Amino acid sequence: MILNAITWDVDPEIFSIGSLEIRWYGLLFATAFLSGYIVFKKFLATDRLTSEMVDQLLIYTAIGGVLGARLGQGSEFSLLVSYSALAIGLIDLRASYLIQLIVIITFVLSTYWVVYRYRTPISSSEKNRMD
Repeated sequence: MILNAITWDVDPEIFSIGSLEIRWYGLLFATAFLSGYIVFKKFLATDRLTSEMVDQLLIYTAIGGVLGARLGQGSEFSLLVSYSALAIGLIDLRASYLIQLIVIITFVLSTYWVVYRYRTPISSSEKNRMD
């Protein structure tokens, strides 16, 4: 099979200084936040945003992005762990269903909360709907 011919042995660490490790996904997160910050700085003149608003947006986006990525990763891994535990007999079917149900409810409630609370084109609240 062709996939067996691919050797995936990339080190997740770019370099380390003492106990500080710089990893590829951290570099990509930082690049995304920095490029978003630069783009929003360019929108200052056209959308009448203040520099303080863009700075606050960067902070909220960085915190929300990192926390959201970690929580999403945890949810996905909990599904994987429950499936694996069910496959090898560590948990029964009811426990696996319970874990899956909780993860799905969490996804739905968090999505609804974001869409209800913030101004988006798909907001469920009329006051937060924007074109």
